[in-house]
Amino acid sequence: MVMKISAAVELVWELACQESVAAQFETIEPEHFFAALLKFAELPIEELAKLDPEGTVQGFMDEVKAVRANLAGRSIESTRVRRELRRRAGTRNHVYQGGVHHRSAASRQVFEGAGRLAAAEGSETLTPNHLMNALFASPTALMLEVLGGAVAPAVAGPSKTPLLDEHGRDLVASAGPGELPAAPSREAECKALLRCMAQKEWRLVLLVSEGEEAAKAVVGAASRSLGGEGAGQGLKGKRIVDVTSLRPPQGGDAEATSALEKIFAEAAADKDVILFIPGIGSWDDTESGRRWAEWLQGAVARQAVRCLCRVAPAVFEEHIRKDPAWRALVQAMWVGEDAASELPDEL
Repeated sequence: MVMKISAAVELVWELACQESVAAQFETIEPEHFFAALLKFAELPIEELAKLDPEGTVQGFMDEVKAVRANLAGRSIESTRVRRELRRRAGTRNHVYQGGVHHRSAASRQVFEGAGRLAAAEGSETLTPNHLMNALFASPTALMLEVLGGAVAPAVAGPSKTPLLDEHGRDLVASAGPGELPAAPSREAECKALLRCMAQKEWRLVLLVSEGEEAAKAVVGAASRSLGGEGAGQGLKGKRIVDVTSLRPPQGGDAEATSALEKIFAEAAADKDVILFIPGIGSWDDTESGRRWAEWLQGAVARQAVRCLCRVAPAVFEEHIRKDPAWRALVQAMWVGEDAASELPDEL
């Protein structure tokens, strides 16, 4: 299979070429590519995106975040390591005369290894993170001198939230590798949701929306902000865990009730967890929505758990807005089926 390279890899290649030429090396060495990746991670991509109404920077943003997350997982501070790598590599005496500046044989091997990693993931495109993982898999002697044990990923301790890890999806973590689609047209609603979540005392934010997809788009946009530079005061380190796939308890469904109770208890014990839970649909003949709402009201009242939940507008207007018990627990914001052009109303 012919492996394509992303535009971000082309940029990393150019940065590596600059590193090599500046240090007067005859060829681009693996250390130059590593230094280029460290510099790539430092790009002010969030600021550039604000100046990019056409969205051409957006593709770079996800790849920058992926490299940053890779470095953070190994406790590597990019600027310090990059400077130390340059210092130890020193300079040579090859004066660049123009034209193509070639990779060394060792660098070509790194690219071959990165291609194998990409293919193993089922990707047809080589990204900077594939290149970085290939370098970590076969570090040079100089990289080992500078990094030491940091070439291996940090070993995580026992999880504090095993049930959430098993049954949920951490949307903030997913935003790092670019798994969540961007939703620039939901920016106003995203900011409104972040304001709600930044308040010190809150239990439940109801996203009033006819459909699940609109609510998911807003929660996804908020998760991307928390995973980037958009986490304001009071939101640093917060995790939005999507458990919307779980079955809401219905009447005598002891199994579903027990599962949700354990999930809520685990989330309540971790102050950084915010649950994105199954929505409250119409209160039909089976009263499934009513039963789920009653259980949720009691669970949120009993436990210091924080949740985001989609609710049908009719249910909100007829059964929640005027109920004092609900009003003591919730904030609400309206989410349009189409992107909102203005900040949505709040309860």
